[in-house]
Amino acid sequence: MTRAKQTLLLVDPLTLTGQELGRALSDPSELALELRAVHTRDDDEQQIVELSGQTALAPPLRRADELEGCAAIVVTSDTDSPHHEQVEDFARANPEVPLVDLSRLARFAAMTSPAAGRPALRPSPPHVRVAHPALVAAVGLTAAIAHLDPAWASLTAVDPVSAFGRDAIEGLARQAARRLQGDPVEELIRGEVLAFNLIARRTDRLAEEAAALLPGIPTTVSLTQSGTFHGHLLNLTMGLAAEIDESDLLDAWAATTSIVVEGPPLRLDVVTQTDTIWVTRPQLARDHRSFSVIAMLDGLRVGGALTAIEILKALL
Repeated sequence: MTRAKQTLLLVDPLTLTGQELGRALSDPSELALELRAVHTRDDDEQQIVELSGQTALAPPLRRADELEGCAAIVVTSDTDSPHHEQVEDFARANPEVPLVDLSRLARFAAMTSPAAGRPALRPSPPHVRVAHPALVAAVGLTAAIAHLDPAWASLTAVDPVSAFGRDAIEGLARQAARRLQGDPVEELIRGEVLAFNLIARRTDRLAEEAAALLPGIPTTVSLTQSGTFHGHLLNLTMGLAAEIDESDLLDAWAATTSIVVEGPPLRLDVVTQTDTIWVTRPQLARDHRSFSVIAMLDGLRVGGALTAIEILKALL
């Protein structure tokens, strides 16, 4: 095997998702690849990063040929940059090289297909984006009860501010301080005041991903941005082809190590920094043909770094 097939390139490893991915890849058993990193900030300084437990430098990305010699690329950026054009150009010129997008930037949406874990079939080209964390949870919960013939679904995703990166988290703290003091908030996060607030957002991409990842299950979606720091939440309602008992759902979810049934109450601060999907006991409709649950997860891990690694293993 050549050196070119042994290198995994990380783009912007100092973001929240990048650092989570770096921690997950510190275990050599995860991917037998040498790690290399670049950043897309406008400054020309090299960033100091930790790769495989060792201190390394991440130079600025300025030319597409700087990406030559990598077996795969993972993008973990949290803001768009003109320098991402180099990643796009390299991916188009080298369609055989796997690209996994954790950034969810609009520029990569058209050139990637969504995945909630290991793809059933290797896409061609192998350019994949990690699906929204709430949808990763919905797919996991649905896959475990596939034998119960899900007929339709409705999901509401609630995103934390950490979905916008570290700068947004720090901005949220400052917004909260201003509001508590009764002062006007001048610093906005993606154009909004998120402290002590909830905002309904567009769901176009979430709806497209749901249609792709839950085929055969008509699904409606909604998306809310919350003023919480960390942790994704999903309210999932699902209809089934036949009547069921609560035990049918609980037994199916208990059979997988990736799902934990807890409460209610189930608290968001309990699920962060864990690697599982947490779900409340189901509430069944009177006809026992539909149910509703609330699921919570650490989207930096599930639907984040751990899902990206699972996808990479299938693509390499």
